Amino acid sequence: MLKEKLREFERGAVVDDCVRVLEEEVASKKGLSGFAVKGAFKVIGAVKPGFIRAVVSGLLDEFVAELEPFYAEWVERDIGDFGAHINRRPVPVANALLGVTDKRAERTVHQTAKKAYMKLRPSAVDHVTAALPRVGNLMNRYIED
Repeated sequence: MLKEKLREFERGAVVDDCVRVLEEEVASKKGLSGFAVKGAFKVIGAVKPGFIRAVVSGLLDEFVAELEPFYAEWVERDIGDFGAHINRRPVPVANALLGVTDKRAERTVHQTAKKAYMKLRPSAVDHVTAALPRVGNLMNRYIED
């Protein structure tokens, strides 16, 4: 199980790596959509100090649960690395991960963060699929035997 693999590591380190990947992905955005993503990220980060890290930490278990079927499929097929596997299934993986953030956005009390998220949601699948190579590389570091 993916959850068991990740438990072998200190949670804070995993969260720090996830935040770093998120920051790298945001920084890499270009053009008008990149401007919108960077602006929203800045707004969300300004909600309170450490907010983005806290959100990532709070969502990590749900993200892992959503990745679990893809991990099981990868283990069963025993081909390539996990990052390559999720990159071959970009839209289903993106939709699974976005299901987590959609649920959180519905119940958040942070209206500024919700508003920023909802503005970007129509293009979110594209942004998440673009981030999957970084996500895959991150996951590979933690699940390699």
